[in-house]
Order: sequence, then structure tokens, then C-alpha cells
Amino acid sequence: MKLNQFILLGGLLTLGFTACSDDNAVLPPGEDNPYIPPTSEDVTLPEGQTCFVVTQGNQGYGISGEIDGLNTVKHTSASDLFFKKNQVGLGETPQAPVRYGSRIYVPVFESNCVWVLDAATLRAEKQIATNAPEAVCGGEGYVVVANNDGFVTRIDTLDLSVSEPLAVGPNPAGVAITGGKAYVSISDGYNWANNYANGKQVVAVDVKNWTKAATYSVPLNPGAVEADEAGRVYVLCRGNYGDVPMTVERLTDDLSSETLVTGASLLMKMNKSVLWFLDTVTDWTTNVSETKLYTLDCLTDRVSERALLPADEDAEDAAWFPVSPTFLEVNPRSGALFIGSLQSAYGYANPGFVYEYNSEGLFQFRYSVGVMPFGMVFK
Repeated sequence: MKLNQFILLGGLLTLGFTACSDDNAVLPPGEDNPYIPPTSEDVTLPEGQTCFVVTQGNQGYGISGEIDGLNTVKHTSASDLFFKKNQVGLGETPQAPVRYGSRIYVPVFESNCVWVLDAATLRAEKQIATNAPEAVCGGEGYVVVANNDGFVTRIDTLDLSVSEPLAVGPNPAGVAITGGKAYVSISDGYNWANNYANGKQVVAVDVKNWTKAATYSVPLNPGAVEADEAGRVYVLCRGNYGDVPMTVERLTDDLSSETLVTGASLLMKMNKSVLWFLDTVTDWTTNVSETKLYTLDCLTDRVSERALLPADEDAEDAAWFPVSPTFLEVNPRSGALFIGSLQSAYGYANPGFVYEYNSEGLFQFRYSVGVMPFGMVFK
């Protein structure tokens, strides 16, 4: 489930909900409410956008999600491009997007839809109804959607038709595709009262035949899933946010997993055969966080700490170092590293930042983006 959003909103819900702006509202799609592209003159995006950032907003403050653009050559950013292009809001609590082929797919959890966008222009091609989509992944000519209601769905990327939902288990949270199979983490994430008892598994789904192929046993509360170039699958198991720590697991041939990394608050992203991950520890008495960057060489299983370096040794930490990371992304071509972050440990309703570092970890630029940056794709 969208645990990050739920945790961050925990202290805010007593403030009450406010309505979203009518100018940026979106309704769930359906037969009575199809998305119809605007007939007004098309809007041209700012030139030079090299990547797009999806921000979640904050439901408690009536802030909807959006898509911002980054120009990593001129070091500029442009806000709310989806609305400007399509004259409709992205929706409530969008999740991390995926670029597959010439399109971008954006799951929007609370709005119960996946947007299909032209990757070059952000022009919306279709709004696909699906219940509580949390994660998407492309492969084998399809985009597989992990829906938090216990099912996965499959979008055919040729005609954008959608399969019948396939039951996999309570609260699917992440998905990766490799070797013809979609690996879906089953978190049982709403069942914290029973210690997520019906999760602790990753289900492998045959993408072409659309059937369950295998089930792997993993530790508590599995979330994000990644696959390396050799087809091995890695799962971030989030523990119970207390005495059971987060771990990075690799699935094994005996339908189980092995622990590779243990940390306090982890984010991970695969780039070819290197798994990058962040570990953030926050002292909640001072609201000060310490974040460290590591890599796991998937060929040797060697873990190395990687330094994030300021461009100027006299630079203040706040200007070049992420205070409260929300996502981690690596440019597969250049090796550049991007880290999304809140302004502060409690900056849930404030505009966030994206920090860019080169492949050597040297700080390049900090971009201002919308509230709660949560994922990005490269144009």
C-alpha cells in the first residue's frame, strides 16, 4: 500500500480534509466519465525537459499530485505540466511512474486510474480505470499494474486494452518483470494489528499466460521489487517500522529469499547490475536525519558506501544534501543520481526538492518541485 503517504499523513489527519481546487480536479474514469482530450489549442511544453517528476501532493491539505519537468542541461524546472498540457488534474496520490516504449504510465492510487501519456509531450492518450494502483512495470509488451485491492492487471501496450484482474494476495505493493514473469510483492500492509500475517510473499505471474507461476516466502511487509540484468529479483522488505528492521532480499531457487542488506529506512533502485540504496536514520527528538548512500554489486554481492559530495566544500548542507529522501533514481545512460526529498523531516505540505549528482557522487543542482516528490522518468 502507499505506506509512505500513510505514515507521513498520520500526524496531519486531525487537521481535517479540505477540497481540492476545482481547476485541478480529476474524477475516476468509467463509462459515465471517460477522459476526453481537450479540444483547445495544444500547449507546448517548455523546451529542453529531460525528465519528469511525479509529486504526490498531500490529501490532508487538499494538494493534488502533479508532474513537473526538469531541464538537467540548463538546470531549470517547470511545474504542473500535466495539467497545463491536458487541462485536467493528475489526481489524488499518484505513485511512481514507469516509462515503457514511447509512453509513460502513471498509477494514481486514490483516483483509481492509470494515466497513459505520450513520453515526449505528456499528452494524455488514455485514462484506464483500475482499483487502487500502487506500482507499475513494463515488459513483454505489457504494463503490469499492482493494485492494492489484492489483484494485478495487465495493459496491452499495442491497443491499451486491459486484462481481467488476477488475484495474487492482500495489498500488492511492488512489481518487477524479468524472464517473462512479473514478480509482485504481497505486503498485507493494512493488517498491522496482526503483524502483516498474510503477506510475507512474492508471487510470480506468467505475463503472457496471465497465470500465477510460483510463490516465494520473504520477510515481513515486502514492498519495492527490482530485477538485475541476470534476471535475479530483489525485494525491499519493510519490517514493522519498529523492532523488525527493513531488509533487501534476493529471491532464491528454493522459493525463499536471502538477506543482503539491513537498514533503518531504505530506498532502492537497480541500474543494470548495481543496486543503489539509501538508508536514512531520523532522530525524532531533534528532527535531524542522517542519510547514507550505498551500492550493492549484484555480481559479487559486495556492498560499498558511496559518498555524496558538495560541489563547494564550504556549501551548507541544506543546499546540496537531501534532508528527508522520498525516492531514488539513476539515469541508465549517464549514471547520474537523482534523489527526491522533502524540505524537512516534517515538510509534508511544502514544495519538495530533487537533488542531482553525477556518477561520481558530486552534487550538480537542486531543483524545486511540488509537494512530496515520489518518482521520475527520463524523457
